[in-house]
Amino acid sequence: MFSTRTEAAYVETVYPVFSMFALLSLHLFMYGCNLFLWKGTRINYNFIFEFQPKTALKYRDAFLIGTCLMTSVVGALVVHLILLSNGFSPSQVDAIPGILLLIFLALLICPLNVFYRPTRFYFLKVIRNIVCSPFYKVLMVDFFMADQLTSQIPLMRHLESSACYFLAGSLTTHGLPTCTSGRMYIELAYVISFAPYYWRAMQCARRWFDESDINHLANLGKYVSAMVAAGARLTYAREPDSQLWFSIVLVTSVIATVYQLYWDFVKDWGFLT
Repeated sequence: MFSTRTEAAYVETVYPVFSMFALLSLHLFMYGCNLFLWKGTRINYNFIFEFQPKTALKYRDAFLIGTCLMTSVVGALVVHLILLSNGFSPSQVDAIPGILLLIFLALLICPLNVFYRPTRFYFLKVIRNIVCSPFYKVLMVDFFMADQLTSQIPLMRHLESSACYFLAGSLTTHGLPTCTSGRMYIELAYVISFAPYYWRAMQCARRWFDESDINHLANLGKYVSAMVAAGARLTYAREPDSQLWFSIVLVTSVIATVYQLYWDFVKDWGFLT
C-alpha cells in the first residue's frame, strides 16, 4: 500500500490527526471508568465538582461519547486507507481527517440543544477558566481538568501538528519540513509543552493569593520543576549529541519526578505521615 517514502509521510502528516482523536476517546473512556467507580463507591462527584445533577454526564454517557468518537475515527481511518490503496491521490483522500476535525469542532461549539449541550458549554467554560487561571477563582473542577491536561501533552502536540499541516497545506503536499523543523513550529512546541504546567502553576498562585496557604506555593514549585524538565527534554531532542543537555535532562527529570512523587504520596495521599 505504501512505499517507504509515502509511509513516512503518512505517519508524519495524517497519523497525528487520527491519533489525536484516539487519545481523546481513550481519555473519555477512562473518565467514564472514574464515573462508574465513583458511583459504585457512592462518592457524590456532582457535589464535589459542583455539577448540575440533571445535566451532568453519567458513566453511560461518557462511554457512549467515547465509543461514538472512536467509531468515527476508525471508520474514517479505514475509508482513508481503502481509498488510498485503490489509487486515489493523497491530495484527494487526505481531506478526510480534516473533515473529521471540522465535524468535531462544529459539534463542540454547536449552539443547538443537541449532543449534551450543557456539558459541552460547561467544558468550554472550564477551559476558559484554566487558560485565564490567575483571573478566576479556582474551583475543584478547574484544577481537576488542569491536571488532566498535564497528562495530555501528546494530544496537544498532535493538535499542533494537525493545525500546522492544515494551515500550511502540508497535509495534501506532505511537505514535512514546514511542520517539523520550522522555527515557529519548534517555538510553539515549547509553548504547548509548558502551557498545562503553567496553567496549573497559576492556579496554585491564585489559591495561595485567596487562602494565604504556603502549601500552594510549594505545589506551584512542583509544576515549575515539570516545566523546566519538559523544556530540557525538548532542547535535548533538538541536540541529541549534546552531553551537556543530556546531563541537564537527567538532573531536571529526576528532580521533577522525585518532587511529584513526594507531593502525591505524602501531601495528596497522606502516606508516610
